[in-house]
Amino acid sequence: MKGSNYGPFTTHTLHTSGLTRQRLSSREMAHSLLMMDIRSEMSQGSVQTIIVVITAAAEALAVVTVAIAVAVTAASAVIVVVVVVVVAAATVAVVVVVVVVVMVAAAAVVVVAVAATVFTSSSSNSSSSSSSSSSSSSSSSRFSSSCNTYSVASTTAVVEREKKRERGRGGRR
Repeated sequence: MKGSNYGPFTTHTLHTSGLTRQRLSSREMAHSLLMMDIRSEMSQGSVQTIIVVITAAAEALAVVTVAIAVAVTAASAVIVVVVVVVVAAATVAVVVVVVVVVMVAAAAVVVVAVAATVFTSSSSNSSSSSSSSSSSSSSSSRFSSSCNTYSVASTTAVVEREKKRERGRGGRR
């Protein structure tokens, strides 16, 4: 079968042999036109299928692009959260270090104050002991002096008594 286009109509000729041609009947021509319409519809359907496939691929690409954008945004949010957590942890660490330093300084101040108090108390006790010792020494010295005075006085009294006795005896003789 071979077809030739003449405007809106198509005439078909059948090659029965190399030399003779026989025109198709109107029924065969209608059948031939129907087959051409079917082929045309199939080719249009193929084009439509290709268009649908391309549209679906474009939509899938758009969905993938949106998913990538959402993933990038989520990753950015996660990075921001991680940075915030790291900064907060660093801040807490600095606060802990400052608190430890302050506590060590306070402990050092307390130790120095206690040592100063103990030293002052020890020095005061030593001074008090020295003062007490010196007072005791002074009192002992006064007692010794008074003993000496009493001893001299009593010796003098004994001597005077002896003299009186001697005189009394001498007067009686």
